[in-house]
Amino acid sequence: MEDIQEQWRKGYLDGWAEQGVLPTSEPSIPPLPSIPSGVSDPDSWAYGEGKSRGMIDRLKSQAGIA
Repeated sequence: MEDIQEQWRKGYLDGWAEQGVLPTSEPSIPPLPSIPSGVSDPDSWAYGEGKSRGMIDRLKSQAGIA
């Protein structure tokens, strides 16, 4: 099992990459949010949440919102 922070980072970068060509430098990874109670697989949760956040942040970046 990998470190939950690493899963968050991988998910974020994967989500970011899905929304366009990877930039020359990696985006700044936001801090890992609190894991909701009742989550049975924190690593999977962190990856999925990171991926969603990465996709949203990349879209905002491309739109000039962020």
